[in-house]
Amino acid sequence: MEQVRITDISVTKRGRYAIFVNDEFMFSIDEETLVRRKIKIDDLVEPSDIYELQSESDYRKAREKALTYLGIRAYAKEELYRKLCIKYDEETSQKAVLDMDRMGYLDDERFARTRVAELNRKGKSKKIIEMKLFQSGVSRDVTAKVLEDLPDDEGEKLDKVIEKSYKNKLRENDKDKVIAALLRRGFSYTDVKDAIEKYLPTE
Repeated sequence: MEQVRITDISVTKRGRYAIFVNDEFMFSIDEETLVRRKIKIDDLVEPSDIYELQSESDYRKAREKALTYLGIRAYAKEELYRKLCIKYDEETSQKAVLDMDRMGYLDDERFARTRVAELNRKGKSKKIIEMKLFQSGVSRDVTAKVLEDLPDDEGEKLDKVIEKSYKNKLRENDKDKVIAALLRRGFSYTDVKDAIEKYLPTE
């Protein structure tokens, strides 16, 4: 294909560099990419070089964004990948995630154990905890391994939930609604039935 000319390079409000090809804006790139590629006004380049330039800059942006996300909180690999894909293409997002993994910033088992401990402290049922890990993209194998160490305390969790939110409703004999609400929280019917007996009004 015919070479194209870079006709202008101007600084954007966000401190990036807008690239104009044949007097038309193409995209913006970061300063590091601009310097590394030694891009200058009036350069004649191949169309494929323009694509590579944009891809390299997008990768650096995705990498910076991944570091920003991880600076706020921990992520599972799949969760971080999906979040990056909102702004970047799949290949760019995958490369950024692999970089984070190589640098030791991603560890799905460590993430899962931290998440499980947090949800368990909040009194979430084992089923809900499992669902939350699935939503974060943690694999079934890692999820099963981490949940093996979870204490078998569903009864205690149910007591705390009932004491906090449903005790009065049970005393008003609104049992069916309470059962439905607790089932939605992921507790099993057997555990729920056993837990609410002590709160029901006596004849």
